[in-house]
Order: sequence, then structure tokens, then C-alpha cells
Amino acid sequence: MAVRWRNVVPLLALLVFAGADMDWSKCPQQCKCKWVSGRKAAECTNSSLNTVPDNLSTEIQILDLTGNPLRELPKDAFSLVNLINLHKLFLRDCNIEDLHKEAFRKLEILIELDLSGNRIHILHPGTFRENVRLRILTLSRNPIQKLADGLFNNLTFLQTVEFSDCQLSHIGRKTFMNVPNLKTLALDGNNLTTMKVESLQSLHMLNGLVLHNNPWNCDCHLQAFRDWTIERRLYAQPTACAEPPVLHGKLWSDFEFGRSCLQTPDTLSCTQEQQLK
Repeated sequence: MAVRWRNVVPLLALLVFAGADMDWSKCPQQCKCKWVSGRKAAECTNSSLNTVPDNLSTEIQILDLTGNPLRELPKDAFSLVNLINLHKLFLRDCNIEDLHKEAFRKLEILIELDLSGNRIHILHPGTFRENVRLRILTLSRNPIQKLADGLFNNLTFLQTVEFSDCQLSHIGRKTFMNVPNLKTLALDGNNLTTMKVESLQSLHMLNGLVLHNNPWNCDCHLQAFRDWTIERRLYAQPTACAEPPVLHGKLWSDFEFGRSCLQTPDTLSCTQEQQLK
């Protein structure tokens, strides 16, 4: 028995030493590790990091990398460094241009992701496929031009999506499929001229839709969507028209479409000017 204990004691000492060495609060020099709102957080802001730190504890739940020149997020950017227990991830103003569609793979309990103020041009369908618990997604101030079909499919916990001040000119009809809890969608400050009702009509919980500061063309192509926002009480000032010239600057609620704004299977045609209220 004594022989056995002589073998066990060194092993226990080694385990104790290893556990102490793995203390989550022992951060690399560029970061500060502390409790934030009851979660284990690593704040690594403005630290000249060009890659995701590989020496943080796997217990970290909040990671803030704001202001670092990351430039790209490759495949498995966080799971490869064992940061798979993240609840909140902040990547604001990181000069990110290349976002791999599997950069956030295995982050299955992520609830908030902020990618605002980067240089992301393209969001690939499936980018957030494994982030099944995601609730808040912020991508404002990125030069994104298109939200493709399938981008947000089956994100059943998603509640808030922000694309303010991007360069959006197109949103697919199947961009938001099976996103039953989306409540707030911000699309202000983009290049949207028209929109199809089909793009958003499945969002039955939507109660906040921000659309101002877009060059809306208030012709018959926009009629169904404009009417839908008003009927659903989603319209909010100062959403206004840029075109046609007769309606430039007019709020959506200040005019009615004429009866000759007729819809056909393939196109919409306008044969009568819109009527000001």
C-alpha cells in the first residue's frame, strides 16, 4: 500500500500544479481577465493583436478584441484556440476584410456577436449556421452590398440584427427563413431602393424595423412593401422617398399609390402618378 501512495502523491501534486497553472484569470499581457456581469471575461482591446490569442483559458465566456488589426478571421478562428465556451464576442473596428464562412464554427452557445466597423464585403450563407443560440448580431458600418438567401436560416433564438450604415442594395427573399423570434431589424443608412414583402413577411415577431436614410424609389415596385410596413405598424419616421422627383423627401405615410398601379405576374407597371395626401 505504501508503494502505491508513493506513486499517487506525486501525481496529485502534478494535478494541483497544473490546475493552478490553468487559472482562467491569468491573462496574457495584452489582455485583462475579470468577472463581467457574472461571466469570465477577457478584455484585449487596442492591443495590436493580428490573430486571436491562443493563450486564453477555455473558460473565457466574454472576449473583447475591439480595435485590434486582425484583418481576417480564418476557418475555426476560435475553436482552434479552444475558445468554444464564448457567450459574447466583440470584434468592433478590427479592420476585418476576409471573414471565412466557418470562422465561428463550434461556437454553439454564443449569444452576442458584434462585427461592426470592419471592412467585410461578403457574408457567405451558412456563416452563422452553428451559432444556434445567437440572439444579437451587429454588422453595422461594413461595406456589405447583399444579404444572400440562406444567410440567417434556422437561427431560432435570433432577436436583433443590425446592418446600419452599410452598402446594402439587395436582400434575398429567403435571407430570413425560420427566424421566428426576430424582433428588431436595422437597415438604415444603406443603398436600398426597393424591397419585396417576401423578404420579411415570415418575421411574425418583428416589431422594430429601421429603414430611413435609404434612396427609396417610391414607385409601384415598392407599393406592396410600403403598404405592408404600415399595416404591420412597422413604419417609422423619417423614412422617406428619394424617387420619383415628385415624391422626393416625402414621408412614406404622406402619399397613396394610385389605382392604376397594377401588378402582373412578371412586373409592376405605373400608369398614374402617386397621390399626395
